Amino acid sequence: MAVAVFPQPASRRLVLLALAGLLTGACAPQTPIAATTEGGVSVSLASATPLLPLSPTVHPTPSARLLTEAGCCARHWWSSDSSRVFYIDDPPGDSPLGIYAAPAVGGEVSLVSTSVSGEDLASVDAPPELTGALNRGDPAFRIPADADNVRLSPDGTAVAWTVGSSLPVNIDRRQRSLWVVGGPTELRRRLAILTGGDLVGWADDGEAVVATGRVSADGAPGIWRIPIDGSPPTQLAEAERPRAPRLSPTARWLAFYLAFETEPARNGLWIVGTSGEASRRVPSFGSYRWGADERLFFIPFVPEDQPLTLAAFDPATGTTEVVREAEAFPGGIAANDWSVSPDGRWVVYRSATDAALWIVPMRAE
Repeated sequence: MAVAVFPQPASRRLVLLALAGLLTGACAPQTPIAATTEGGVSVSLASATPLLPLSPTVHPTPSARLLTEAGCCARHWWSSDSSRVFYIDDPPGDSPLGIYAAPAVGGEVSLVSTSVSGEDLASVDAPPELTGALNRGDPAFRIPADADNVRLSPDGTAVAWTVGSSLPVNIDRRQRSLWVVGGPTELRRRLAILTGGDLVGWADDGEAVVATGRVSADGAPGIWRIPIDGSPPTQLAEAERPRAPRLSPTARWLAFYLAFETEPARNGLWIVGTSGEASRRVPSFGSYRWGADERLFFIPFVPEDQPLTLAAFDPATGTTEVVREAEAFPGGIAANDWSVSPDGRWVVYRSATDAALWIVPMRAE
């Protein structure tokens, strides 16, 4: 496997690099996980590094190019129009700690802000996982100080969050109360008590939320659609511990993976429809991200030391396409740190070789 090698950074830059897993650390396992394919062949799954294409492809492999200097970046994210890549950095020399922006098409990096507070992050399109989703002091939403995993509804008129006990407890027994509020005149309501799970996000254009765990103390574990009008929850998939759940941009689909299942054939990467469509098993396993076209982009894992490839699974048709063949990500991907641009034209990743951000066009330029 490729080993990340970093140039000697300044001390604050080391701290920033340590934060790089804020958004992506849960997306692929960082320690080996035993799994078994549907054919019954035992394999070992680890963090996405050496991969092979699923099948030959006619797509020409475009050239990756350097976007930032080596050793940069605590975490990157895209502007909503896909024109720039934002990141937090403390460059060596006289350049200040702050939020920087690199044009996707190439060009000079610019300093956007010398502050990295939640308000500043929100002003440059930072995702909710990085900004904390909402300012808890906003009078439009009476959110308690101990609220966690705060999620704003698609139309901005409601907020859901969870509150859990601070006592140490086994993750499968941990309880979190799921709450929702719809503005300054509405009282907050508790939708469920989740055991061994948490809120994932909104679905059905704000009519329901998706959560994992058990919705009753002695109920079945799994993934649930919970209407905010108080109607009974609907189980979308039964699973003891669905890992790294990610909703598609329209929240029509949810991707997750299973490991250590009592039925080995259940281990792997899955997609389920939030309106009740049957679960589909993706014919490979690896680090994954949703694209704007509702396809799941993933980097298939194999244990051999091979170059990285990129594939896309369409949950509507069940088909898989190899988007970028071998050598799509020169230098390897550090700490599962990569993302697809909102318009689907680019992939940015942090190199395991030089810790710089690199950009790859999704099609030949």
